[in-house]
Amino acid sequence: MISFERALELILARVPVLDAEEVPLAEAAGRVLRERVAAPRPVPPADNAGLDGVAFRAVDVAGASRTAPVTLRLDGEVAAGGRREHPLGPGEAVRIMTGAPVPEGADAVLGVEDVALGPGVVTVFDAVKSGANVRPAGEDLGAGDVPVPQGTRLNGPAVGVLASMGSARAQVGRRPRVALLATGNELLAPGAPWREGGIYSSNSLALAAAVADAGGVPVDLGLVDDTLEATAAALDRALAADVVLTSGGVSMGDYDHVRPAALQVGVSEVFWKVAIKPGKPLFFGLRRSTPLFALPGNPASALLVFDELVRPALLAMQGATSVRTPEVSAVLDAPLRQKAGRLGLVRASLTLVDGVPHVTPQAGQGSGILSSLVTARAVLRIPPDVTELPVGARVRARLVGWKEPP
Repeated sequence: MISFERALELILARVPVLDAEEVPLAEAAGRVLRERVAAPRPVPPADNAGLDGVAFRAVDVAGASRTAPVTLRLDGEVAAGGRREHPLGPGEAVRIMTGAPVPEGADAVLGVEDVALGPGVVTVFDAVKSGANVRPAGEDLGAGDVPVPQGTRLNGPAVGVLASMGSARAQVGRRPRVALLATGNELLAPGAPWREGGIYSSNSLALAAAVADAGGVPVDLGLVDDTLEATAAALDRALAADVVLTSGGVSMGDYDHVRPAALQVGVSEVFWKVAIKPGKPLFFGLRRSTPLFALPGNPASALLVFDELVRPALLAMQGATSVRTPEVSAVLDAPLRQKAGRLGLVRASLTLVDGVPHVTPQAGQGSGILSSLVTARAVLRIPPDVTELPVGARVRARLVGWKEPP
């Protein structure tokens, strides 16, 4: 049995990085950028107005006041997307719209609500500094800047920044195809008639959602009977995918056939059993370059192990440079106890009290209690040698990957 950190280290060292592909930028959200994209020109490309108003030379209104206003001659207008062909002269002003380039010679803008417009003139009642309400060229990006590093998983702002540079397409990591198998004679497909002794299979659908959230393409291959032959045949077919993800049948019972079946079809074992609770009976191996993750069958265990160890692997396979979800130091609001020997993964609620994260363990911590994950906002990582923590103790809280923090 190996430690959690060693398990993650071995996984990330062995999973392959998939090839890249080009996609329209409109389809790139959630994908991992696999190229260096430098701004070809400043953004914005020219000084532009920060609001609708008038542009002029600040020096021309240096002495303006409510008792001694300054009147300038209006000489046309500049709309967004337009430009003035000749410089603005002394004593002149121009109507200007938000985002329009500031004419040569002008260096300040006032909003229409702060001036008095008349036929062919504008009256200014206050002195302003050079640069007032002007967004300078390159305020956002300079030519040659690389605002979205290679290996970034693209979100809305990142996609927007690439678009502002003129990009219409992006090189991104290919999404891994993840074959899903659930083992167990007791399992029923959701929607099937219930029978005595049956359990509706939740793992495949829950894991499919988690795979998609991590950027993968889930491929549900259905339920597998608890026999060595059926398990080996199902695994052999599944290993045509980029990743295989099974749930159940990986412990030491008479009907736990996943590990021997994996070895039978040519999977090389990297490790089996990790010192975490829940989730100890995790198997990881590869057939050639295809990783196989055999997760526990208990639903909460399966999802927790996925989020802790499989999700980082899927992100790494797409070329992501950051694969672990954020972790914060939080204050414990209820006492906590655990047996020594394994890293405790404790589902918890999370709130902010005066800006400080506070966590409370969920009432249901059993490995089969899936409902506690619905409202969990964090997973507490309790070191293996810690058996008891009082109220007020500081703990490490990892924000869960399937739920946004409050």
